[in-house]
Amino acid sequence: MTSSDLSDARALEQRLARFRALRRELEVAVLPLATSIDGLRFSFQASLYGLELRLGGYVVLEHEGTVRLGQVLALELAREDTELDLPPDSDAPVAVRTQVMIRHARGDGVILEGDGTPIHDATMRPAAVHEVRAWLARGAPRRADVRRWRTWLASGRRGAESCWLILADWME
Repeated sequence: MTSSDLSDARALEQRLARFRALRRELEVAVLPLATSIDGLRFSFQASLYGLELRLGGYVVLEHEGTVRLGQVLALELAREDTELDLPPDSDAPVAVRTQVMIRHARGDGVILEGDGTPIHDATMRPAAVHEVRAWLARGAPRRADVRRWRTWLASGRRGAESCWLILADWME
């Protein structure tokens, strides 16, 4: 290999590293946001990095000073293609436009408690155990799907045991 070939290979490696870093920044920046057009169900997006949402888990949706309790019913990997403009720099004197696939989580859920109004871009986070207990104490509907909870507990997912104990206490 000539020194020119080595220089080209290093420049390519640096461009790839820059591209991967930008893609990671974009994926990390996906906000955990939920939208409900009927006040009963919601759809959401979230970053895969540090993802704390779990199938069957409870979530809190916060929007314009109101708080809603929800439950995640579907959670999946989503991919969005977009274009990325890489400006010229010292390693590459020419700007480059490329396709980039942004990966994130998306899903759907049901609003268990709220005012029934539509929301858009509500922030979303996992519900704390005390928030779920408070909802149950306020008189949550007594129509729990025990099979779903047993399946979730058997899956070994983080948080399943504490939520199962809350549900078991409530059902007694």
